[in-house]
Amino acid sequence: MTVYDASRVTPGYWFVAPYARIEQQAQPEKYYQACQSGPAIYDNTGVGLRAAQCEIVGVDIALQDLIWSGACELRNQNTFDFRPFQIDGSDHLSAILGPWEHDRKGRGITMNNSYSITYSTGPTQTEIKMNMHELLMGNNDETAVYVTHKSDWVDTSELSPYGVEEEAGWVLNEGFREIEIETGKVLFEWWALDHVAIAASSVEIHDLEGPPPAGWDFLCVLAGLTPLPKISS
Repeated sequence: MTVYDASRVTPGYWFVAPYARIEQQAQPEKYYQACQSGPAIYDNTGVGLRAAQCEIVGVDIALQDLIWSGACELRNQNTFDFRPFQIDGSDHLSAILGPWEHDRKGRGITMNNSYSITYSTGPTQTEIKMNMHELLMGNNDETAVYVTHKSDWVDTSELSPYGVEEEAGWVLNEGFREIEIETGKVLFEWWALDHVAIAASSVEIHDLEGPPPAGWDFLCVLAGLTPLPKISS
């Protein structure tokens, strides 16, 4: 990691989670050594080097020092939305682990300030997999809000003006849930199909025939839980 203008960098650590491909390979072709994919923390000071040492003409850069890597502990599992949060003034970490061989749907995790996993939460049976885009911890790590989706069989007759002859089909229903970490109890949920007409979508219509988990992804819910938007029903 290089810094080209230190005066424009906010003080603090860098939280990164590199991976070779979003759809993780069993034998990653781009790896040249073990423990490359997963969460990592770097400082933002490092050791300054002259440009000539790095073959970059006329630029001063700094190499960052690795503070911690969780790649080996998490078995090289693709990691997303890796970030810090606080509980009563104490630093903690949260992350989303993508689906892989030993973890078919993926899960969200939290870690304490010793980098030990404290909680793990995954999608329910009706949900396809853990969405990679956002996991928001709340209430002193007692609740979690995450983006999710499932496949629903719905009436598609309103799509007839757009050349769809089928009267029903599989549609990916995107939304988010707030759950209680300890029990997995759903405290609140919002699903797009309950509020947005599928005919309002401008996404190309395909995959209505399924089968699940495939389906027409008519509306993408990627993020936006910080701050949590007001949803009017």
